[in-house]
Amino acid sequence: MTGRKSTRPNKDYKEVELSTGETIKVHRVPQSITRGVVPASPRPLRPVVEMNTKAGPQKRAIKSDDPGWEEYQDAVKEWDDEKMRMQEAVTLCMALKSYPFPEAGLIFEADIKSLAAAGLLAIPDNEYSKKAMWIRTYVLGAYNDELEVDFALQELSGVPSEVIEELKENFRRTLLGQDLEAMGANSAGADTRESAEHSV
Repeated sequence: MTGRKSTRPNKDYKEVELSTGETIKVHRVPQSITRGVVPASPRPLRPVVEMNTKAGPQKRAIKSDDPGWEEYQDAVKEWDDEKMRMQEAVTLCMALKSYPFPEAGLIFEADIKSLAAAGLLAIPDNEYSKKAMWIRTYVLGAYNDELEVDFALQELSGVPSEVIEELKENFRRTLLGQDLEAMGANSAGADTRESAEHSV
């Protein structure tokens, strides 16, 4: 009897070279762990409204045409967004669990602290969120670095290599398109300035 072929990856980590030339280990992160991550604040409760009926006042859950519905939806969206941010933070911290973090702890440099003091940047109190911010600031300095870590995590979770390569190619095309668009805008600006100078 032939059993189903296992799709579980046979590696628990993958080495990734960053834009700085440093090579780091990206470890596989079980989804069962990140699924259980929730924000410290509870999910917003659905408000209720009171209705006057023949049997007397009755309460029911708020609906889309009731006052306060949009505020409730905004609160739920913010809660969902916070949950996603925390799941991403936990995933990143566990993926880089073997990285040699400073023994003195995670210290942010003066420029980051000054931005935080000015209210322009928030340094999270949550351990995982703070660690993820430090990683993004001092380890994954380029946007492409974090993408490479994400690609490695997908590969370690069993996503086929050809799908990963397609995602990378789509990303390169997107960047190329943005570069060409920026070059076109710069060229158009230069032509406008040159035309204005000639008309003077």
